[in-house]
Amino acid sequence: MISKNTENIHEDLRGKLISLSGKNFNIKIKRTFIIYSKKSGIIRGNHAHKKCRQILCLLNGSASVKLIKKNTKPKSILFNKIGMTIDVKPKNWLNIKLIKKNTIILVLCNREYEKNDYIYDIKKL
Repeated sequence: MISKNTENIHEDLRGKLISLSGKNFNIKIKRTFIIYSKKSGIIRGNHAHKKCRQILCLLNGSASVKLIKKNTKPKSILFNKIGMTIDVKPKNWLNIKLIKKNTIILVLCNREYEKNDYIYDIKKL
């Protein structure tokens, strides 16, 4: 699910303030991390999770995001508006291509890191 909801983005002459909480997405946040690269063209993700749900929030730059769910048509999303969010449910294959240099994506997860939660073979979705 892609959110273009702007009520969590507060902008004035000083810049933007983006507020995110589990209440916005109806999840309990247990882990956060940031995806960042100084280079463009970098691929991140290329996996799915068995149980973990992730909320991606674009903080800078832009990316091309592809979500693939078993037996459905892949969704391609241009992730290019600061504060834009994407809700990645479990068992959705996620591929992120960072389009611009210095792209920053904040990721909020409803589970702690669990090595066994990862699916690295798309055929096992």
